[in-house]
Amino acid sequence: MQTPDNRALDLHKLSRFTNPLLACRESFATDFTVKFAKAIRDDSCELVGCVAMANLNYFMQAAPDPFVQASHASGATGLIPSLIMACKGYRSATDSLCRLLQTPDADLVNKFVTYTASFNFISFIGATLRYSVDHVAPTLSKPVQYLISILTAHCSQRTTNGGDQSGHSRQRMALYLTSQRVWHDTFKSLQDIKPQTSLPLADLILQARLKHHALQAWKDYGLSLRLREDDTDVVTLKGPSEPCAEGCGSARAATAFSTVTFNVRRAIGTLVIEMYARRCDELPKAMSPSNIIDTGQGLQVPAVEVRQTFLAQAIARGEDFDPDDVPWYEVLSREPETIVAWIKFMHKEHWEIVFLLSDLTEVLEDEEECTKIWPAVAADNLPGVLMKIILDPDTFSEDESSFHFTDLNYGNDVLTTLAPCLTMLRRILEPDDWEETASQRDVQCVYNILDTLPQFCERMWGLRHFIQIPKEEFPREIANDTFQSSAILCVATMACLHEDILILPELDVLAAHFLLYSWTYSSDEDEARQVLQFVYRLLKADDSDSGREQFVKTLMASNDGFPTDFVDKICYYLRDESLVGKDAQVLLRILQVMTMADAEKVLVRVALADNSDLLQSVMTAQMFATDAVVLTFQLLGAAVNVERYKNFCGKYNFIATLACATMDVVGLGDPDYLKIVKALLLAHSAIWGKRPRAGPPSASHQSSVESTKRIWHDTLESLKAVRTFDAAHSMVKADGLDAWRKLGSLLHLADGVNVKTLHVPSDLSQERAYWKIPKRCFYNPCACSFRANHHLRVCKGCFRALYCNLTCQNSDWKAGHRLLCKGSADAD
Repeated sequence: MQTPDNRALDLHKLSRFTNPLLACRESFATDFTVKFAKAIRDDSCELVGCVAMANLNYFMQAAPDPFVQASHASGATGLIPSLIMACKGYRSATDSLCRLLQTPDADLVNKFVTYTASFNFISFIGATLRYSVDHVAPTLSKPVQYLISILTAHCSQRTTNGGDQSGHSRQRMALYLTSQRVWHDTFKSLQDIKPQTSLPLADLILQARLKHHALQAWKDYGLSLRLREDDTDVVTLKGPSEPCAEGCGSARAATAFSTVTFNVRRAIGTLVIEMYARRCDELPKAMSPSNIIDTGQGLQVPAVEVRQTFLAQAIARGEDFDPDDVPWYEVLSREPETIVAWIKFMHKEHWEIVFLLSDLTEVLEDEEECTKIWPAVAADNLPGVLMKIILDPDTFSEDESSFHFTDLNYGNDVLTTLAPCLTMLRRILEPDDWEETASQRDVQCVYNILDTLPQFCERMWGLRHFIQIPKEEFPREIANDTFQSSAILCVATMACLHEDILILPELDVLAAHFLLYSWTYSSDEDEARQVLQFVYRLLKADDSDSGREQFVKTLMASNDGFPTDFVDKICYYLRDESLVGKDAQVLLRILQVMTMADAEKVLVRVALADNSDLLQSVMTAQMFATDAVVLTFQLLGAAVNVERYKNFCGKYNFIATLACATMDVVGLGDPDYLKIVKALLLAHSAIWGKRPRAGPPSASHQSSVESTKRIWHDTLESLKAVRTFDAAHSMVKADGLDAWRKLGSLLHLADGVNVKTLHVPSDLSQERAYWKIPKRCFYNPCACSFRANHHLRVCKGCFRALYCNLTCQNSDWKAGHRLLCKGSADAD
């Protein structure tokens, strides 16, 4: 945000800065107030708070009225409480607060008094008053005395009106309780201020006046709350620092107890002060009765019990410590700040840590419970501590003589606990404005964990042998499945975090290697599809030939049977009827990229093997024709095996795919692509040339002939309609047309003779039960209209037509199905 110069500005200059902003939107003052409140409460960036405070100060000088209205609309995070908080860090906040309160508005004064009590603002006012006198700062003393006068008038008015003679008003009681703690000490310190002989005479006189006015203002405020300098029950804060007040959560005392952590909570009839000291010798001193004093908050406490945290008790017991005595759920709910210390304390010492990790994982996986304990565990970098254990060479040891802390089960426990931690970090960074909403603690936690991404992926890749290869004769081990699912989740989430904060990880980080290897042997369908999409993004981001070649080479060498297992898994997915839309496209494109980068042609050899089903499987995905065709051609190249090709081209209606490819290559004008298409067209023609002269044609031959006749004329017209952009493109078009005409001549098909077109409305099925309808796409130009080898959707208007997807259904609707569908529905 741009701000005016810090030098003194007159009102005219300020108005030129503020008026356009206030006029740009009616709610600007309210919006700015909300933003200001967030900036002031953000301890991670002092500069943002400084800029916000400076701008608000200019606004309050030039046009305070809109911000007065904004103060009414805001709640506990509004302008007045935010200014009260800002006063402790920015001197100009006091001036802005005074300007706001100069408005004759009783509601604003009530808010100021309320927040003064709840935020213990009177302590700051007293300290600032002393400072202004001691350092001869009249510009600071004046606004502070004004704030004191507001409090004095407010309290005096209540007493005069007789509404609070006994002092039991909730608001006045809150002011009394907070003021009682500091009033006497502040009054005495003001009295004890001595003239500084080194000051000039004018400053000495000014200091004396400031002291007189300050004492009078402070005395008047005390009288309004019935506090006097000669009180017998004087409360002083001189002495050891006291434990934090109830409700403050976990805090550190400022002086004597700086090494002891306190957590004060209210039990039944007791104020329990729980302590945790980092060294056992600190506990006796911290727990001595002389160090436990009344908080002065007006709490009616019958007894005060001082008790160590569970961890402190464990440390104190030493060798007598029994982990079975620790109620872990109680530790997690009441003492989350000790969780990381517990893990460090028990790791490699007490095998019962697995119970802590199990309960901790359960809490972290519950979003609501995780939110409660997260600030405490993130402050101690829980994800980083777990990662350090995982990267320890001893973890996941396969030494049969090892016991606990090194076996697969313990490593799985740590991995399983790390996974929800990473998920929580991703959830924190999910909003678009995470840079403003996420705390500095969480952001630092993310950067710490991302620094370990290369080592973590390398570690998981080195442990890939734990991922079980499915074999019917051997049952799957639960521990291996746990490792696989937890490791996939951790690697994928860390890589996504890297993408959210920075960029996608490089291919050499081994994240894509591990994820694709795990996918090959995974049985989790939902997990598998997410992995495929992320792997494709990683491959797409690194378009260097060397990077992709090394990726494929490393992956193919991961184990002896991986290439075959990988191709088998692709075949399984391509034949899955539920694999539609983007999922199928992603899978085909991954295979396409890997085939192109396979310098040693491992995938091609596997695909062309006699026992491979890859080519047939790719053809079943014809509803995504372009990807399937390109991939098939790249796998086959010019080495077309006619004997194998004829076995499935008719069954899978491959001529429809070839028609799409021919139109594609003519439209692109790619001569290299055309060579592959022509080779396949020749192979298709050779199938008919090998038909026996005697006897009826085979079912495969007849299927190929019928499917070709259906689409030949429409494809020819589409090829003729292609516009060329240069001579080379014209040659490709002419060559493509010639190849397509030669294919038709074998079936006695000619341009303009016995024309059959598919661009007509679909014929409705005569079957009333849609599950009996023939399994084909009813959009005639679709490659699957002759036969479909995938899942189809039914038209919900007539229930008498099936389609590949919404695209085919919309196209047929435009072609005229809407009339047939409406007529069928009316007839029914």
